[in-house]
Amino acid sequence: TLFRSNQKALHDAVDLNHLLKAFMHLDKKEQRSLVIDHPATTRPKNYSFTSEEVRHIDRENQRLLKELTRQSAKPRSKSTTPKKPCVPTAKLYHSTINRQKEQMRIEKDNMALLKRLESIKPTVGMKRSDQLMDYQRQIGRA
Repeated sequence: TLFRSNQKALHDAVDLNHLLKAFMHLDKKEQRSLVIDHPATTRPKNYSFTSEEVRHIDRENQRLLKELTRQSAKPRSKSTTPKKPCVPTAKLYHSTINRQKEQMRIEKDNMALLKRLESIKPTVGMKRSDQLMDYQRQIGRA
């Protein structure tokens, strides 16, 4: 699934790259045919700004439009296109997965046993000789 998602991401990046190239091509055509339209005095009356302020805003808008079209015409950095396809990860076989699961189960059991052993406190007052005598009595009954 990781390989498929990497393939899909690569395919999407290629599609995006084609789309960007097509947009830039259309933008270049549009830029050639771009006519800056400055209507003479037939401009509707603007109650918010004076005529001079409106002309200044129009000039600034035209400058920004030219700057944006110039920026979009520049070639993009290579970081947007993938340099090389991702190497697929090695396929994990069922036996490998099962072995890893078994190993994790064993480690978990060992940790639980270690915690139990560490939590045990020594028996107070019971000597080795007492333990051996108790053992001998247990064997004698059997």
